[in-house]
Parts: sequence; structure tokens; C-alpha cells
Amino acid sequence: MKKIIEIGFVGLIIILAVYFALNWVIGTVVHKRTEVLVPQLNGKSLALAMEILYPLKLGIIKDGDEYNSQIPPATIMRQNPPAGMTVREGKIVRVTLSRGSDLVFVPDLRGQVVKIAEMFLRRNSLEIGARNMFHSLKFAKDEVMWQSLEPNSITEKNTPVDLSVSLGPPPEGILLMPDFVGKNITAFIEWADNNKLKYELKETAETVPSNTVLSQQPAPDTVITFDMSIKAFVFGVDSPQAATIPPGAEIFHYEVPQGSRDLKIRLVLIDSDGERQIFSNVQAPGSKIDIPVSKRGKSRIRVFISNILVEEREL
Repeated sequence: MKKIIEIGFVGLIIILAVYFALNWVIGTVVHKRTEVLVPQLNGKSLALAMEILYPLKLGIIKDGDEYNSQIPPATIMRQNPPAGMTVREGKIVRVTLSRGSDLVFVPDLRGQVVKIAEMFLRRNSLEIGARNMFHSLKFAKDEVMWQSLEPNSITEKNTPVDLSVSLGPPPEGILLMPDFVGKNITAFIEWADNNKLKYELKETAETVPSNTVLSQQPAPDTVITFDMSIKAFVFGVDSPQAATIPPGAEIFHYEVPQGSRDLKIRLVLIDSDGERQIFSNVQAPGSKIDIPVSKRGKSRIRVFISNILVEEREL
């Protein structure tokens, strides 16, 4: 009897040793995994979500689906953990999908050759609307410059989408406004001087690279006449008293998440003029960003932290 007890006691010790050893090994492996930010998946398809999560070494699993007349079928409605949360590689993100109704996504057609754009419209159960042709410096011949419905918005099936299509660069004698947003102000000044145009600079102080163009008037690809005065709104001034906010602009406010290290914050504006970066800088945890935004039409701003989309906010 005593021998049986001794054997049982030794077996218990072995089991406990194996348990603690495995626990230590698993804990060591888990803590060696890199921390990553969970990206924004709401409003995206399951296939696109998998493409976004794969390079971050995060998994995804469908947690269920629900009927929702406002969200297209097979679109992610909710996610857990939420966007912006810090997790370790290997974490599984659970998502709930929409069963949808008769609503569909509007594809982003800007920059696509018009024949491909029309194919995307038909594939998404949308009608081809009016087609208008314009000269452009920004878009190559036959590329879509503008679309009447906001890219990635939601609309009913069979809705017509009007397109503006590029004729390519203008003929001699027609001067078009280039796109200077995000570029150094010297490019704007040199172009205006070379074309003997009157120009005006408006300065606004912000925590972004100095002398960077925030917005411009008129918009890119506008036909310029020699009696026009063009304007550029520029980040970075030596005298804060000279700072102004562009007319019609509104202030976008963002607070950087708390944490132990600085984060690379990037803001991208999407409006009727297309998609453009309006802010890019390394920020301290908990710091605040207040940036004037000049927009055209229905607009939204995407917030990227370390090049990961964590928030999308309508203006």
C-alpha cells in the first residue's frame, strides 16, 4: 500500500512538472510575439479583411451573420477585438457578417481605364451613367477622373454612375492647374512664375513638414486663364500671427492613442477631387492633432497608425 502511495505521489509530481514546463514554454513563445495594431475591418468584405490581416500575422474567424438592410451581403458589421487595439501576432479577430438586402458597394473607379471601370460597374450591379470627357494632367487618356457616387459608399442596385474621363494632356494653348497638394511650395511658385501667373500664399501653422501645400485654389485640372490668381495654403510658418485657415475649411481633431512609444500617424482625405495625404508625422502617445481640412463634396478621412487603417471618419 505504501509503495502505491509513493508511486502515485511521484506521478503527481511528474504531471505538475510537465504542466508548469508547458505553461512556461507557451508563455515564453506568446510573449516573444510582436505587438501589432488591429486594423479597421468593419465595412469590408471577408476576402479583403483576410488580405489586410495576413501581413500582420493575425487570424480571422466568422462569428455569425445578421440581416441588415444598410450593409451589403458578406460585409463585416462588427469585429472583436476592435480597430486600434494592440494585440500580439497570432490573435484571432472574430467578425460578424451582414446578410444584406438589395444594397451594393460602389467601386473606386478613379484611375481605372474606362472600359475596366464599366466592367466593375456591371459586376457590382450598377448602371453606366453619363460620360463626360475632359483634358487632364493628373490622369492618363481614357482613365476615370471622377465618379458621381462616392467610392466605397453603399447604394441600391441598378443605380446609374456618371463618369468624367480623361482626354489626356491638353493641346498647346490650354493651361491646366497641376496638383500641388502634399508637395513643397517651391514647385507651386516655380510653376506660377514660369507661366507668369499671379499667386497668393496663405500660411497655416501645423505639426507637419514645413512648406508643404495643404490645399490649392483652383482644383487640379482646372483650365487656367492669365487673368486668374491662384492660391496655395501652406503648412509651416515662422510667425504664428500670420496663420490663417483656408476659406471653407473645417478643423479635423484626432487624439493619438495612449501607449509606451511614439506612433506614425497618417491622415488621408477622400473627397470629390480624389484621395490625398493631408498629414504625416510621428506623434507622442496622447498628443492631439488639429488640422484644417479643405474638402469638396462628400468627404471622409482615413486615419492610419504605422500604415494600418484604424479609423475612417466622415466630415
